[in-house]
Amino acid sequence: MLSIKKLTETLKPEQRDAVMHSAGPLLIVAGAGSGKTRVITTRIARLMAAKEAKAENILAVTFTNKAAREMRERVAQLTSPKAAKAVTISTFHSFCLQILRKDIEHIGYRRNFSIATEGDKRAMVRRVLDDMDGVKESFKPEVILDAITSAKNAGGLESRFKEDETKKKYDKWMPSFYDAYQSALRASNALDFDDFIGLTIQLWKDHPEALERARDQFQFVMVDEFQDTNRAQYQLIQMLANPRNNLCVVGDDDQSIYAWRGAEPSIMRDLENDFPGLKVVKLEQNYRSTPNILNAANAVIARNTGRREKKLWSAMDAGRPIDHIITGDDEHEAKTALEWLKLIRGKTNAQWKDFAILYRSNTQSRPIEIALRQGSVPYQVVGGQDFYERAEVRDIVAYLKLLANPRDEASFLRIVNMPRRGIGDATLEKIHAKCLEQRMPFGKAMAAVLSDGSIPKDTENGLRSLLSCLAHHRKRLRERHGTVL
Repeated sequence: MLSIKKLTETLKPEQRDAVMHSAGPLLIVAGAGSGKTRVITTRIARLMAAKEAKAENILAVTFTNKAAREMRERVAQLTSPKAAKAVTISTFHSFCLQILRKDIEHIGYRRNFSIATEGDKRAMVRRVLDDMDGVKESFKPEVILDAITSAKNAGGLESRFKEDETKKKYDKWMPSFYDAYQSALRASNALDFDDFIGLTIQLWKDHPEALERARDQFQFVMVDEFQDTNRAQYQLIQMLANPRNNLCVVGDDDQSIYAWRGAEPSIMRDLENDFPGLKVVKLEQNYRSTPNILNAANAVIARNTGRREKKLWSAMDAGRPIDHIITGDDEHEAKTALEWLKLIRGKTNAQWKDFAILYRSNTQSRPIEIALRQGSVPYQVVGGQDFYERAEVRDIVAYLKLLANPRDEASFLRIVNMPRRGIGDATLEKIHAKCLEQRMPFGKAMAAVLSDGSIPKDTENGLRSLLSCLAHHRKRLRERHGTVL
């Protein structure tokens, strides 16, 4: 393990201030690229080097498994693999799962509980609706599940539907849906992902001895990406950190990205009231970006409301000015981006793999992909799905291909039950068998099956409806264009 001098000799003054903090609450306001992961991992190593905490008495929580792995690797580099393994570094949910596997029997579940998948959850909600006479047709399972998830993240079932009468209807029924859904989970000895934190809080409230065991073990608590915590997660951290209050949180309210799942950056402002004597350290020097980029970022985030004041700065050279281009619509934007890429590539001899296009929503990829395809530019969609590989897009393309080529068997098989028409595998197998036995094209084999009365009436109606639909639109195309395009 490195000495404290070695651990801190290359740190900036504000970083060293945070790392050297010992007992008591600490808020590290860390701007983008300011070395926050380095600070939190170095602080873990320093606590162990100074013998202020044993490895097994430290808990560090973050939001993704990837971030947890990176944090553990960095701690191992500063201490040793054995010491890093002894520190509990995990996501909120993994930590709670660890607690529940030990003590969940106290609140009526068996330790061998299962974890409900998304499919399991939807099936349970449908079953709940089936059991409520006259209710099923009026409610959407996905809306109910979304409301349940939001309630669990917020630490309670609160109204989310106040905009119109339809949403007020959900308000009225949600307590019943919530209770019935939880009963279904319990009957199956199952938890859903959103239960982990709420049930840990319930366990600690109902059985203080379980909370005391956790407090005795985890005497120093650290939370990364604190701006993305929700109310339930904050309540969990409060319960665990009290009464020692050896809590260190690292966050930046300007970087919160999980509001859609209940994150509340305003929780950062609650810390001073909830943890008296809170020390605040700001990390404002950015080590990734040039001043030109940071000045633009500062100008944007300055408009955020309710934020802690800070200003990112960099010791680098000013850097290349930012190009700011105003375009008319999404197609114009995509074409302009393509022109810009080609211009820069021509000037610098860069390769296509040297460029990246960032967008905020998957729906924005379509015009960009179209422009790149038309410009013969190779690309790869990272963290999302290629627009033309999405199921709904492939379905539409299959319909269009089938209009142009009635013999396109692959396209026909893709859309034959999209939407549902009651055409089952048995019917399709009969058509295939007819193709093989009598060496006829798929279309003729289908016509033969339709005429010989060997398939159920409902299936026959579904097939005829599809063929009629295709014939109708094929005729419209001929009338409009003189031929099928």
